[in-house]
Amino acid sequence: MIRHGYTKLKKQRWRCKKCNLTGLKKRIDVEIRNYKKLKEKWLAEFNSLTKLAKKKKMRRETLSRKFSSLTNQTRLNKLKPLPNKLVLILDGKRISSDDNLILSYEYLSKQPFAWLFDERENFDSWFALMNRIKKDYEVEAIVSDGQKGLIKAVKVVFGDIAHQRCVIHIIRFCLSKLTQKPKTDAGKELRILVCKISKIKTVSEVNEWKNSFWKWDEKHKDFLKEKSINPLINRSWYTHRKLRSVRSHIKNSLDNIFLYVKNDKIPKTTNYVEGGINSPLSELLRRHRGIKKEEKRLLILSYLSNRRK
Repeated sequence: MIRHGYTKLKKQRWRCKKCNLTGLKKRIDVEIRNYKKLKEKWLAEFNSLTKLAKKKKMRRETLSRKFSSLTNQTRLNKLKPLPNKLVLILDGKRISSDDNLILSYEYLSKQPFAWLFDERENFDSWFALMNRIKKDYEVEAIVSDGQKGLIKAVKVVFGDIAHQRCVIHIIRFCLSKLTQKPKTDAGKELRILVCKISKIKTVSEVNEWKNSFWKWDEKHKDFLKEKSINPLINRSWYTHRKLRSVRSHIKNSLDNIFLYVKNDKIPKTTNYVEGGINSPLSELLRRHRGIKKEEKRLLILSYLSNRRK
């Protein structure tokens, strides 16, 4: 074989002296490795398969067939140096009807820390992730949106660890029940208190807010006990159920709303995961809609690995 010019893609062409046939020398292992890198790059970016095939001067069907033949695997980048005690932001993301991402994000080093895939986001999935983390690392605090299974798993694995509830989730839930223009005086007063939560920065402001809330609760406790009755079916219910729901939500999370005030290492929201990871990941999944479950997981692994750089 002798050199015989280059192809349009600037690859070396070879010619046989005996039969004058020309071709390219290909190593199967190198070709597979290159296609794996190309697939990971495609999944981690917003380009469509059609655009990528056009750029590589191939048919879309050919490139899709090449990708489908590859085993789904990716290498994870190593973690950045971690602090002695971790501050974890926990959040789950629905990938498909039967698959969820259970994710932990290390706040102090600003990187995805540990994760797993499960059919549901519940106690078992969160317990499995936290139990795995506890074996090798010491956790100082946790921040979450307050999912029931997550709260229970934190108590079982870490006991009385500082567990900051996401302030934005609390405010959002309360305002959805109170509406923009409450009709009752109790609703109007409580809405003003809820809107002040995100502005609190000092211990004195925390104590003042808590005192205002308990005064509100004492002032309207009889009003919140009012019931409506249907004499036809002999059934009664609390008249102001949404107000009671907001009050219960605040009472249940009151000890965990303002932990960030005493410890500046603890963030008060899960926005680093919600907006920093989940939002771009949702856009990637939307751009690559139609890919198989295994490819979705490969996409997520590639994305999270890149976020560790």
